[in-house]
Amino acid sequence: MQLLLTAEKIDKNYQVLKALIKKLDRGPELTRLYDDMELDDRIQMAPASSVEYFHNAIPGGYVDHVLRVYKFALATYDFWEAQGLDMSGFDKKELEFAALHHDLGKLGLPGENTELYQFNDSEWHRKNQGKVYKINPNIPHMTMLDRTLFIFNHYGIKYTLNELLGIRLADGMYDPENEKYFNVFEPANKLRNNIGYIMHHADMMASRFEYERWLKYSTKKFSSTAIPKPSTSTTSPTDEFSKLFS
Repeated sequence: MQLLLTAEKIDKNYQVLKALIKKLDRGPELTRLYDDMELDDRIQMAPASSVEYFHNAIPGGYVDHVLRVYKFALATYDFWEAQGLDMSGFDKKELEFAALHHDLGKLGLPGENTELYQFNDSEWHRKNQGKVYKINPNIPHMTMLDRTLFIFNHYGIKYTLNELLGIRLADGMYDPENEKYFNVFEPANKLRNNIGYIMHHADMMASRFEYERWLKYSTKKFSSTAIPKPSTSTTSPTDEFSKLFS
């Protein structure tokens, strides 16, 4: 059974995302960004990754992932606060901004035909390697962070240092550059607040959730998939997923 989102769910997710964006203090500028980059339903239909066994490599997967990270980031913030950790040094609105934009660079660049992910027209790669999407050869190679910051700058959207670090550190040490922030021992060099840790926990948990869901419903096996497949369920994956943000 293949996991796909219904057209109705994809549209609902996008409406939820736009509503959250409008609540931010840069709502008008961000609305312009989203309206401009929604050419040919780019944002609605974008996947969160290119390979089937990564996470959310499905139409609508990007927005679905962003909303889940947003939800998990706020839940993690509340949990850490309840456990007595120091939540000073950053504003909760900064966390919301970082969560909603931590993967913005996955949308590509402003303009037509500049989306990052394109459907892979090689059936062999889709079937045998799970490479559902390919990188658009028409756009230059950039890091995800650089592409994100370019989009912000293109639309005149300012961001705080905390928001930058929240976006920067969401991938944890999966991004080797982040070792300079996480793998430090001198107190003077440690992160000054917890937004980076919370963002990484939220992104990692969301990605893991999506990967385990793929394992549960996928009938395919790839050599790089080493974790045993959970027992199957008669519950429809679409019905189960729809409960998350309903």
